[in-house]
Amino acid sequence: MKRTGQVIGYRLLNTGNISHCEIDTRLLVSLALHCMASSVIIAHNHPSGNLTPSDADMALTKNVSHALALIDITLLDHLIITVDDWFSMANEKLL
Repeated sequence: MKRTGQVIGYRLLNTGNISHCEIDTRLLVSLALHCMASSVIIAHNHPSGNLTPSDADMALTKNVSHALALIDITLLDHLIITVDDWFSMANEKLL
């Protein structure tokens, strides 16, 4: 199968409260498999406007990357979005 980098889908996995949002890694991996994805980008917002990844953001990135790697799917990026800006963990070499 050819890897073209084309977007084949997107999915809202969960909505959080004012302080955090839980993501089920198993659900994310299941969706990637179901779509026959070769890579994944995850994104979430920081309503506070702070672009700095939290410890929970870093742990999620590590867990998702490891889980996807086990089934030969690459985590390309984890984006943090605010009203005014965005932060790419790939650009900052945090993957």
